[in-house]
Amino acid sequence: MRVWVVGTWSEVAKLEGHADDVYACAWSPDGTKLASASYDHTVRVWDVNTWLEVATLQGHADDVNRCAWSPGGTQLASASDDATVRVRDVSTWLEVAKLAAHEGIVLACAWSPDGTKLATASYDQTVRVREIDTWLEVATLEGHGGVVISCAWSPDGTKLASASEDKTLRVWEVDTWLEAATLEGHGGVVWMCAWSPDGKRLASVSDDETVCVWLAPTVTPVLTSGQANDTNVPDSSLETFVAQAKRWAESAAEASARELTAANTRTEVANTRAEASDTRARRLEGDMEALQGCSLEELRQVGWCRLIPG
Repeated sequence: MRVWVVGTWSEVAKLEGHADDVYACAWSPDGTKLASASYDHTVRVWDVNTWLEVATLQGHADDVNRCAWSPGGTQLASASDDATVRVRDVSTWLEVAKLAAHEGIVLACAWSPDGTKLATASYDQTVRVREIDTWLEVATLEGHGGVVISCAWSPDGTKLASASEDKTLRVWEVDTWLEAATLEGHGGVVWMCAWSPDGKRLASVSDDETVCVWLAPTVTPVLTSGQANDTNVPDSSLETFVAQAKRWAESAAEASARELTAANTRTEVANTRAEASDTRARRLEGDMEALQGCSLEELRQVGWCRLIPG
């Protein structure tokens, strides 16, 4: 993991320690720590003043896909392929909750702005929400027709957005947990969604190579792939927002490409091993056919007498 200074874009830190791909990172709210989530099944926490590792958080039995700090910075949540979400107390790094959150891989976790709820997104095509006081589930949001990859709370906490493999985003009203909008427009998997700081816009990135920006609450697409429509010319803040979203899209695409390459490599290795096993089996079968009808003396001459009892 690398850290750059904004403005000069000079690299100030290269953080090493994970034993596999690092898939996500998150700053603590006070900016003093940086957490990273990895396919090595761990979350690691780094001190920003020294860039030294201050904690290695183990417990997950599979890849860790996301990590998220609570708004007050007192807790750190992580989502994993092992279908659980784990929450740790930052003062001790001890686990305070292990949530069997879904019936499949958990790809994302997000705290509500007031820190009272935790939302999670999963392969089981749902978003689930839990109250932090009891860790009990208060909502299961269904409607997507594919894996839900990302979820994000609006800054005021009144809405929750989700992005899915089904090429759509959905926006949910937190008061009722009813679906407020289904946003269609992407031609491929929607990897991530993010609200603007003022909550007036929602950005989404997709493997259709586009970024869409939606205007809330009417959720009208005002920008696609950096091109403004006739009635909504972006201001400088929107241009900056879209540029950031494009970088997120590129990062997501690169991560997907790495996963595909790794999967192809594993497949090639498996095929090579299978071919070698088939070759050995055919060779042994041929040897056994050649042995049929041989006399004991002939077997001794070729060294096969050890196969004959007595």
